[in-house]
Formats: sequence, C-alpha cells, structure tokens
Amino acid sequence: MKLAIAAAAKGIAAGQFPYGAALVRRGKVISCEHNVVVGACDVTMHAEVHAIRRACAKLKTTDLSGCVIYCTCEPCAMCMGACCFAGISGIYFGTTIRDKAKFGLRDPGVGASVISRLIDSPPKIVVGFMRDECLELFRNYRGSGAD
Repeated sequence: MKLAIAAAAKGIAAGQFPYGAALVRRGKVISCEHNVVVGACDVTMHAEVHAIRRACAKLKTTDLSGCVIYCTCEPCAMCMGACCFAGISGIYFGTTIRDKAKFGLRDPGVGASVISRLIDSPPKIVVGFMRDECLELFRNYRGSGAD
C-alpha cells in the first residue's frame, strides 16, 4: 500500500486525481500506477485499470489469479469489474467511496463493497487498510489546487 500511496502522491503532483494502485503476486510488485484520467483524457484510466493493464502486458496474460491489488480508495464499479475479470484474489483499500465524497470527488456510489455482496466468489475485500495515510491524499489533493 505504501507504493500505491506514493504513486497517488506523484499523480497529485502531476495534476491527476488522488488515487494509486499496486498489484502484487507472491510478494512481488507486478505494477504500481496512479490515476491518469486527466493526462490521458480518458475516463477509464483509473489507477486500478492502469495497474491491471500494465500487469497484463508485463505478464503477457489477462489472468491475474493469485494477485492482490492495493488501492488508495475503494474501487469503483468499473475497476471492481476489471479486478473480477482479471481474477484478482484480493482487494485491499484504504478509503471508501463515502470518504471521497466528503472531499467533493464524484462517484456513482456503487463500488467494491456493494458489488462483492452481489457476485459469486468475489475477491477477498479488506476495507480501511492504511486508511489515515490514504485520507491524507485527499487532503493533499484539495490543497494542491487540482480539480
């Protein structure tokens, strides 16, 4: 998670939204990315999707079974879907969709927590992992003048 937080901080400094994600398999970091929605002019380039794309390219497969993803914020519906399609085993996230709403960051409100209850064999979900450090990203984002 520390790598995901560092990636998110790098993204904030580059004018991106305050999200980072690190994908790990058997203790080895496969990819670590921040949100690049603004720079890419692509609303699908969330940190999780970006990290999954990089991991698939690096491993030359779309099967990320056995991987765990560490996200600074709860994956949205799109990112949760990508995690499930890739076969990711576990999702650890620091802040929730409700947390980010308090900082004025929009989201439809349906993310990993809700979706995991609706599907068969969801990935393991761990909420609040390094939450305080992840919340600090939102504070830094708001203080950066980015929007």
